[in-house]
Amino acid sequence: MRLQLGCAVGCVDGDAGVLADLVIDPGARRVTHLVVEPRHRHALARLVPIALARESGAGLALSCRSSELHRMPEVHEFAFGRLYAFPVLDPGWTVGVQDALATPDPDYPGLAWNPGDGEPRVSVVFDRIPGGEVELRRGSSVTTADGWPLGTVAGATAADDDRLTHILVRRHRLGRSGDTVLPIGAVERLDTDAVVLRLTKRELRG
Repeated sequence: MRLQLGCAVGCVDGDAGVLADLVIDPGARRVTHLVVEPRHRHALARLVPIALARESGAGLALSCRSSELHRMPEVHEFAFGRLYAFPVLDPGWTVGVQDALATPDPDYPGLAWNPGDGEPRVSVVFDRIPGGEVELRRGSSVTTADGWPLGTVAGATAADDDRLTHILVRRHRLGRSGDTVLPIGAVERLDTDAVVLRLTKRELRG
């Protein structure tokens, strides 16, 4: 099954949105969940078991209705707290991809932060995913074993048992871009928001 990030996703009764992210068991190298995001409604993304998805044309089809999708776990969370302090989640969940936002105005109602207290605060939007798993999004980095930036994640392909077979990499060179397909055997490590290859830059070009 081809899992192209950004592709269309449908329910049995209509459009569901787009494939935003992949949630992966890094030890088994198996896709466990998809993050499906309604079009232009980032905050309403849902965590969908991979078992509900099948390839359909250039996109994916889910074997559930829109009302069932809406009842699936929400992914995106918001936290406001100390710099470098990780959000604390319920047991069984962990933090996936995250983005720090601009530091809010300390006079904003409800923030209760005095910038003179020596404790800088940040706003963070992050994804809540199952514990022990990692999350890849469109734009997650792909680097060689010696740290050379090959490109960014564009998607993946999975076998019938949902195990990863290939990683799709978007390469940017001199204003042009194109996708490279790498076998999963070329991957040394899967981390949240990052893929590290077994090959060096020279070996990859070689």
